[in-house]
Amino acid sequence: DLSDFEHVSGVLTRVDGNTSHPAIVCKKLKIPCIVGLKDLKVNKKSAALNGVKLVEGTKIAIFAQTGQIYLGWDG
Repeated sequence: DLSDFEHVSGVLTRVDGNTSHPAIVCKKLKIPCIVGLKDLKVNKKSAALNGVKLVEGTKIAIFAQTGQIYLGWDG
């Protein structure tokens, strides 16, 4: 259901590749997406990237073409 993407401005996934469902949907909707992040840990209550805990409201910049992610981005 694409309505779930109404408030999404970027997607990070731990598994999958460039031809995965999240990657294809993001490309269609022009939403930045980086897939296959082995250092991304997610469970029902929290998430962490490279050991840095992500809490709700954490600003993240996703540069999908280069694969760069900046935590705490405010620019």
